[in-house]
Amino acid sequence: MKGLFTSFRANSPQLFVAVDPDRCSMLGVNVVDVYNTLQIYLGSFHVNDFNRFDHTWQGIVQAVGPARNQIEDIYRLKVRSNQDKMVPLGTLIKVKEITGPLLVTRYNM
Repeated sequence: MKGLFTSFRANSPQLFVAVDPDRCSMLGVNVVDVYNTLQIYLGSFHVNDFNRFDHTWQGIVQAVGPARNQIEDIYRLKVRSNQDKMVPLGTLIKVKEITGPLLVTRYNM
């Protein structure tokens, strides 16, 4: 066969985040809140829809790019404990650089 190619790459850089549930419990932080914090700041989160200028807009929250470029930025994010104290994620998680596939497509998906 000639001229075949694929866009699959098995060694794309990724970050692996390991949450320490024992440490979360000790500091009074719900593990779900840790994952929500990561999703909202590093990904995005839809909070509402609003109408303006005869158009419906989506309200999306997300950290600005320069505030989420480095691993150290993740450690500086904070999550609220059940005692209403802000706990840095760096005390609850470990971030490791790994490699893996960027996107895995499957037949008929």
